[in-house]
Amino acid sequence: DLVDMAAKKILDVGCGAGDNARILKQRHKYVVGLTISSSEAALAAKICDKIIIADIEKPIEELQETFDCIIMSHVCEHLLDPSRAIVELSEHLTIGGSLIIAVPNMAYYKVRIRLLKGNWQMEETGYFDRTHLHFYSYESVESICNYERLQLVEKIAGQPAIPLWPLRKIFPSLCRRLDRSIGRAFPNLFSMQVILKYKKK
Repeated sequence: DLVDMAAKKILDVGCGAGDNARILKQRHKYVVGLTISSSEAALAAKICDKIIIADIEKPIEELQETFDCIIMSHVCEHLLDPSRAIVELSEHLTIGGSLIIAVPNMAYYKVRIRLLKGNWQMEETGYFDRTHLHFYSYESVESICNYERLQLVEKIAGQPAIPLWPLRKIFPSLCRRLDRSIGRAFPNLFSMQVILKYKKK
């Protein structure tokens, strides 16, 4: 689990319908959800302790608190200037607090196969979400943040998965082990997403 046990106040940026918040609340965390969508806010409000509706690429007057952890899960690829947003949000992070960023890995083997077929059709969700403005891979993702007060402490190949389709129903536990071992040996090829954890200095 990337959220430190000692972290009590969490800012969930791009909180969606509150899926992350639901898990965090089960662990007795105080969760503030931040979203640009009023419809998502209505759903997340049932779970989060507080909801802020705002565009994180603009000054947010309602955001006055500091947090032990800030989560940006599949947010940065939608922003015009993710590096600037990261700097602004980190001002609300306590010293020693964590910033956790997750982005889709565009070098994942299924994406590569699709592009080899010449298919770059944009869609409503997924890797080819039409609102994506940036594309990251396991190898390139560290360029997302160069703020000197944030130190990268962990880089994770998220959801490693290798092509084992005929075997998954027959040997599920074996396939999970292979996913972990082979997927982590070749993260740029087999990880579905990339997760970065920073600590504020």
